[in-house]
Amino acid sequence: EGLKNTKGIILTGLFDQAETFPDKAVIGKTSDISGNTTTVVFENLKPGRYALAIIHDENGNGKMDTNALGLPLEGFCFGNNAMGFVGPPSFKKASIVIEKGSVTQTVRMRYF
Repeated sequence: EGLKNTKGIILTGLFDQAETFPDKAVIGKTSDISGNTTTVVFENLKPGRYALAIIHDENGNGKMDTNALGLPLEGFCFGNNAMGFVGPPSFKKASIVIEKGSVTQTVRMRYF
């Protein structure tokens, strides 16, 4: 939730290892935007710990654009609404354990 506009697409990465977070998702999804929220569904996940990284790719170029200082120019958020001090949060902070059944998580997009 909290998308500032309907430009572009949402890129969602699901990660199952701390070593690959937040750069190499085990599953990636692209979603269209139809308001200030969007829903992404991951089905048939094996039990385990998973983290989310989400980008509001406003220009649709498939990546997070940053300024000369490396600060994001597009919206982003992580699982659990976790934030890092400088850079992304840890895998542990952005992850949840999925055992069986449905799990719902609401995250809020952040913009600089």
